[in-house]
Amino acid sequence: MKHLVYGRRLVVTGLSLASGLAMATGGSICNDVYASLAGAVGPSYLSTFQMQQQYAPQCLGTSSVAAPTQEIIATSFTQLSAISQGLGSRLLGGGGATKTASLGNGTGLAAGSSAGAWNAWASYSGDTAGYKVGRVVVSGVVGTPGGAAGSPFNIDNINNTSNFIVGGDYRLAPSMVLGISAASDTGTGYVNPDASAAANRTNTSSRGQALAAYVGWQVDKNWAIDASVGGGIGVSNPAPLTTADSTRRFAGVNISYANWIGNWQLNGKAGYQIGSEQFENARRGVTLPFTSYTAHLGQAKVGGEVGYWMADGVMPYVGVTYINDVSRNRVRVTQLWDDDGVVLSAGINFFSVKNNLSGGIVYTDETSRNFVRHSNWMANINYRF
Repeated sequence: MKHLVYGRRLVVTGLSLASGLAMATGGSICNDVYASLAGAVGPSYLSTFQMQQQYAPQCLGTSSVAAPTQEIIATSFTQLSAISQGLGSRLLGGGGATKTASLGNGTGLAAGSSAGAWNAWASYSGDTAGYKVGRVVVSGVVGTPGGAAGSPFNIDNINNTSNFIVGGDYRLAPSMVLGISAASDTGTGYVNPDASAAANRTNTSSRGQALAAYVGWQVDKNWAIDASVGGGIGVSNPAPLTTADSTRRFAGVNISYANWIGNWQLNGKAGYQIGSEQFENARRGVTLPFTSYTAHLGQAKVGGEVGYWMADGVMPYVGVTYINDVSRNRVRVTQLWDDDGVVLSAGINFFSVKNNLSGGIVYTDETSRNFVRHSNWMANINYRF
């Protein structure tokens, strides 16, 4: 999404020019906009940039909220989620039915498990995010839905991000865990200022790394609290031959609940997470002024899951979570964004007690946002020693 952020930003600078260039060169609009910016100097650069901000928000982060917020979700928030899920499961693993006291997925703290104090884990996820707004005409004026002033183009942005995370933690006390995790992500996607014209599409890519420290505290057999804080760096390519660097910061806190009723496990979680992505000016042979940008997103979440314990250490589950974007960037042109959404999830966990191993896979899908499409699948494995 970093690449999308810069893409939008730069496209803003010279859309009219870019349209002409696209027809002349056969290249994508976003790529031509970056090229036109790199060749502009003095007052002509600023005027071109301002023109693009008005008419091509798809390629410039300063004018569209979609790219930067989706980047934060796919990278920083995915790492926070992987940490919290693992901590909640391990801290509360021994709190219910007798059989759960020795689950490979947990420390079994409430049950007095004798498992080792060290724990290692890894997670891999695939995240797909998109933002799409159709062009409409209101009272004879081309604009975005609802008549808001905006781009005369259809906005169609897609980004696919893979995120590999490893972590390790140590049980400081019977109810306290302290750990650290490292993540590496890569992304590919495209920015398309006009969904009906494939020739205008600009392919994008990105990569990044992050570190996060975390702590977990088991309040009692049913309740646990976790908190994480971290940061990282990223590099994006919003168009061919164009590069932009970024710095990430993020943090989150959650409270988890777990209870067993026979073979049924009931889980609940509420939390808040916040992240920022600070982009430097993009470069295309030369530095492109006015393209730096800082995006931020704060989200509150509350949800629950229901799982059923089956034979051989297998537990399928389903869940639902409500998400509210409490704070985010309010951009100049394209204001269309869904402030809340509902996420449906389905997964399966497995436990191998004799090998101190556990793992699982889960798929989540946001179903209720009008302009945003977002889905994620995540697989994890956990080893205690």
